[in-house]
Amino acid sequence: MNFSTDALIVYGYLFITLVLGLWAGRNVKNIQEYATANRMYGTGVLIITFLATWVGGGSVLRESAEVFEDGIIRIVTALAQVVSILFIAWAIAPKMYRFTDSITLGDLMGKFYGKYARMITSIASLGYTIGLVGMQVVSLGYVYEFLGLENKWGMILGASILIIYSAIGGIKSITFTDLFQFIILIIVIPLLANAITMEAGGIKEVFHKIPAEKLIVFGHKKFSYYLMLFILAIFPVGLLSPPYVQLLLMAKDKKQATNMYIGAALFLPVSRAFILLIGFAAFIVYPQIQPGQIIPTIINELLPVGLKGFSVAGLLAVIMSTADSFLGAGSLVVAHDLVKPFFDKCKWPIDELKAVRYVTFIVGILSSLFAFSSGSIANLGFYAVTILGPIVTIPLVGGIMGLKTDPKTFMVAFFATLISFLTASLVLSQQTRYLVFPICLFTNLISFFGAHYVQNKGFVTVKRTVKVLD
Repeated sequence: MNFSTDALIVYGYLFITLVLGLWAGRNVKNIQEYATANRMYGTGVLIITFLATWVGGGSVLRESAEVFEDGIIRIVTALAQVVSILFIAWAIAPKMYRFTDSITLGDLMGKFYGKYARMITSIASLGYTIGLVGMQVVSLGYVYEFLGLENKWGMILGASILIIYSAIGGIKSITFTDLFQFIILIIVIPLLANAITMEAGGIKEVFHKIPAEKLIVFGHKKFSYYLMLFILAIFPVGLLSPPYVQLLLMAKDKKQATNMYIGAALFLPVSRAFILLIGFAAFIVYPQIQPGQIIPTIINELLPVGLKGFSVAGLLAVIMSTADSFLGAGSLVVAHDLVKPFFDKCKWPIDELKAVRYVTFIVGILSSLFAFSSGSIANLGFYAVTILGPIVTIPLVGGIMGLKTDPKTFMVAFFATLISFLTASLVLSQQTRYLVFPICLFTNLISFFGAHYVQNKGFVTVKRTVKVLD
């Protein structure tokens, strides 16, 4: 075990995170408090929790590498998310007050489309959670290597800590640790950008020396690929997954829910500016290194003892603040919308608070095992997004916006999407595998609205009340 100054700083960060998480989650008395903290938090806390969840390991590690390799087109693609964020702020968030009796994504889907939609959503959320948390666990192991620690032990240590406090304290522990982690990450990301930018001679020098091909957008050799990502970024797929829906359901009123997304939209250009600087400056200073080695090279070669450990702690904060939110929200959906209904149907008494804690432990362990077996961040992310996004996003937006809902419409779209997923997965090659997701998403869009139109002989909207379906 490494006991250098930098390693001790990282161990200290992990210890503080665990203590804060356990302290914040003490005395949670019921499932409502576990899931929404009784809507006690202010707008600032929700914005920070949202951002801490949103800025994941992929944002810093993967996107900076893609900027290094492909140029500014990667950031242009990422900025398309502003459209989906503002759409939610304008169209979705103000309507969430109508669903104050809900605590999960599965709750909402059940109200709109019935028990089978609720069950399908919970099963898809399980796969989504395992994939996304597994993706972050892989990143944890990768970051620990910066200190010369063995990859698998880094994965085990980091995953164990976030599983423990997420399971015991629920959203209260997750929110409190995210506040602490966000403070660290907003220091470390600019620190890394500043270190490599100064080494390159400053911002002006970076943009003076960067090759012209790194600034190409429309004539880029991967333009079709990034265009697809740009279009998909406009759809609020990831932003209506379990952790973000849970944050919307934690809001006290529609103004708070709206401001949470507006705050995120304002933060997006700032965060991507730092990632752009890291990628471009690294290309100037280290043009021969592999893109995936940008961050470890900056930390190991440009930062002194102490700052190196603090930077590694910051990267861990980036990863853990995303992983705990996805683990907590996804496990809550599984426990509340799959396990509890099963026990209720069998007329077996169940303590839901204990059940969701057990489920969180189990899902966390499954996610870690999946990370160990896969080891590929790209594969884990692909599996996660493809599982849940196309099935849930369009029907959820339709229901919240006031479209008349019924179980048949959802099931038609679900089976059409499932068939398209299986067909595309078999037909497309490894090089075009990224097309599976947009094919499934557009299949769901067409089949859902087509089924609704046929079922209702036109497009029909209704005025939502708190309770939508029995």
